[in-house]
Amino acid sequence: MKQYTENEVQQALEDVAGGCSIRRAALTWGIPYPTLRHRIQGTQSRDIAFAGQQKLSQTQESLLSDWITTQAALGFSPTHQQLRELARRVLGDPQPLGRKWDIPGSQGSSSQSAGNIGSSQQWESAVSEVLWSTPRKSADLQHQLQLFSQLRQESQSVYTQRHLFRKIQKGWDNQAYRLAFVEHQNEALQAHINSQQQGRRKKVQLDPNTKFANIGDIQRAQIEAGEREDDADESSGSELPSEPESCVWLGQRSILTDCHHVRGPNWIHGTEENPVLQISQEVGVSLCAVDDTMQIFEPSGISMPKALADEELETVWSLIDEAFKYSNEECLDIRSDLSLKDFFKKKLSASSLSHDQQARVLLLAEMWGSFIGDSWERQSLRWFWLEECLEGENLYVMESHGPIVQHVAATALEHADIHLSTRVRSIENLRSDMEDPVVLVRTDDAVFKFDEVVVAVPLGCLKKDHITFVPPLPQRLQTAVGNASYSSLEKVYITFPVAFWDRIQASSNVPVSNQCSTVEGNEAQREKTGITSPSFFHFLHPEYVPEKQQHWSIELVPLSSAAVFGSHAKPTVLIYTHDPCAAYVSSLIRDLDPAGTKYFDALECFFRPFYSRLPNYQTGHADCTPTAILATDWHGDDLAGNGSYTNFQVSEAVTVTARNGGMYEEGQEKQESREIHLDLDIRVMRSGLPERGVWFAGEHTAPFVALGTTTGAYWSGESAASRILAANGIVSGTGATPSDDTS
Repeated sequence: MKQYTENEVQQALEDVAGGCSIRRAALTWGIPYPTLRHRIQGTQSRDIAFAGQQKLSQTQESLLSDWITTQAALGFSPTHQQLRELARRVLGDPQPLGRKWDIPGSQGSSSQSAGNIGSSQQWESAVSEVLWSTPRKSADLQHQLQLFSQLRQESQSVYTQRHLFRKIQKGWDNQAYRLAFVEHQNEALQAHINSQQQGRRKKVQLDPNTKFANIGDIQRAQIEAGEREDDADESSGSELPSEPESCVWLGQRSILTDCHHVRGPNWIHGTEENPVLQISQEVGVSLCAVDDTMQIFEPSGISMPKALADEELETVWSLIDEAFKYSNEECLDIRSDLSLKDFFKKKLSASSLSHDQQARVLLLAEMWGSFIGDSWERQSLRWFWLEECLEGENLYVMESHGPIVQHVAATALEHADIHLSTRVRSIENLRSDMEDPVVLVRTDDAVFKFDEVVVAVPLGCLKKDHITFVPPLPQRLQTAVGNASYSSLEKVYITFPVAFWDRIQASSNVPVSNQCSTVEGNEAQREKTGITSPSFFHFLHPEYVPEKQQHWSIELVPLSSAAVFGSHAKPTVLIYTHDPCAAYVSSLIRDLDPAGTKYFDALECFFRPFYSRLPNYQTGHADCTPTAILATDWHGDDLAGNGSYTNFQVSEAVTVTARNGGMYEEGQEKQESREIHLDLDIRVMRSGLPERGVWFAGEHTAPFVALGTTTGAYWSGESAASRILAANGIVSGTGATPSDDTS
């Protein structure tokens, strides 16, 4: 990610104050859009916000950094231990500093002083009281240790000790290397022997870089499990491919068989203090920043001129910024039934824009539906501020969240009993007023007893009562679940023989990099390769589709640019849809076999009016004919809650019945109208039922700044675990999850 300075932030803030839009200022100065928006709303810079938590003042830190740089230039770079000791003396604090304590100013001294390490070691060798040599054998190593133990304690100077430890460490490193090399040779030999054994069959391959198993692998796994007879002698067996492929070929086209890495989330939202981003970097998941270059197709199917589209998009993003600000400041005074579209209409009617310009702005604003997974007409203006996310860029996950999930689940997989393919039917609480809670979890085949249970099912499952709670959830919690809204986002992947929409890339011999993780890097790579294709295609209110299709807007993302996706680029387009379009597409394929021709034809026919508008398309040309298609169907997945993630839709005031409450006499009741408060509802779901030993987690219970994201799901689980430990007196506090006050 690009590093920006505080001076650049101030320059961008001055531009905005001078009338420039937030988005234009962010692009000009290379600052993430959410970061700049938050700064305008009063958020402090990290240096200022955390100044009170720094161990050294900025003046002390600056002086210490200057000293470090000077020492490095003289060839006497201080060690980390020396820095910690000096800082401790400056602070006058007897407590030692943490292991990860460091000073930003010291980071630049490493490369300057690298050449002086040898002279430092030579000095320690020269002043050592004993001549030491690097142990080459186990006997040498034992001799060195014995010799050291025989020295008198008072004779062991610090230089002698350092020199000894360095020699011993080097010896251990040599021993470990030789051991690892021998083990590698043994593994290679064993693998060769195994490959020579007759009749030995491999299990289904689960290469994390391919995520596919071909037909031959599946059949061999079925044979091993006894679910299929070995028909290797039949002639058809010789035609199976020897390597795993991503598709099943049917004549001249193919069907994607299974693709779990594309069904789930594609994005990591925000880069500032994002734990999911940190984990992805630890496990080596490839990420990239996708710039927001767009090509817009008007209802007639004609591409909107870029200059005209850019001008109207500026207005769209300026109004979205205003809507965020208005929602933040006037939330409680905004009617619950007002939508983001209502806000746009009101602002545009008071503007100096012509009728045609206003119509184009409203048309372009429909793209907001791809962000929230629903029509923008359903986006609540009152709760629009809940859509704000973490600061920083939104990064595309080029492989999958699989390695991230495995990393998070590693401890549980190692120490807990995991029951897969086991559906929970009910959660029952057994407790008297004087006893600790006992929670029974009933499945189809068993009953499990726990002290505490974390319910992390999707919001849609709670809304549809897929799990029965005994006794029922309190009315306030039921109301909170009922008030929350669940998005309808679906995705479709269409693969072609080549990326015909980007002919330069398809024929270019320019080498591609493994990963390009910044928008600026993408732009530079585009200039180098000559590729100018946009990152997004928006088809707005298309009137050219067949009569049986409605004029539903969709978003198409090409995954083919080597400048953006590096070695992960492929001739595939990713299409985002939402209701009512998503529900219709799902209904077309719900009962069809994904490996069947009808499945392929239904999707290809529906989306042909869109991909046929891409640059360089030629009707009937082999390069422009899809070879593989896969669509998600979260609408038909009960375990996913028949939807995707939390969003914040318009609503009417709810009517509740008050009985026997205070001013009403026995037998009387009254209908009351109450406004919905989504922020309070989220807090209610997040709080759970600790008195019953039942807690809730998931993206719908996350801190406000991460609702509806994988980061929010991670934080919610971490928070629930911390609160359980705190409730049982094991730890204090609620962990490092950010609070709503600081979001």
